[in-house]
Amino acid sequence: MKDNQGTAMRDCFRKAAEYISEHGHYKGDYFKPEWSGLKPSLISIDDSPLRPPALDDDGLTPPACAMGALHKVDSSGWASFAAITALSNRLGCGVSSWNDDPATTAEDVILELKRAADEYRSPVEKVADAVMAEARKVPTFERGYINAMQGG
Repeated sequence: MKDNQGTAMRDCFRKAAEYISEHGHYKGDYFKPEWSGLKPSLISIDDSPLRPPALDDDGLTPPACAMGALHKVDSSGWASFAAITALSNRLGCGVSSWNDDPATTAEDVILELKRAADEYRSPVEKVADAVMAEARKVPTFERGYINAMQGG
């Protein structure tokens, strides 16, 4: 089953991990401003982005925090916002709080983004998984339908 939301989210997580791996990790803002000249981002108290930073295809590849990397690699225009929410739910705290914690390393961020990519299931995929799990309980010829009908 093809699910565009699931695919876009997993791609966003994977590409963000690759971005940080290639260009570096940053704490304190979306991107390292003195490196790139980008304006600092606006973040609300609850970690939800009020607006993405200047992310047009500017060719700049500054070191980024987890949220900055997710926004930088998002070609859909929506997946990064959904990915930040999903990542926050996974972590049990705000993404920027986790990213900026002194104990959180670049390796931690990269690994968590990769795990999120591997484990993310969209709402459509979750419903499909539940339907398939129930369908597997129904006897079929391959699983002994005749046996079930004969009481075996």
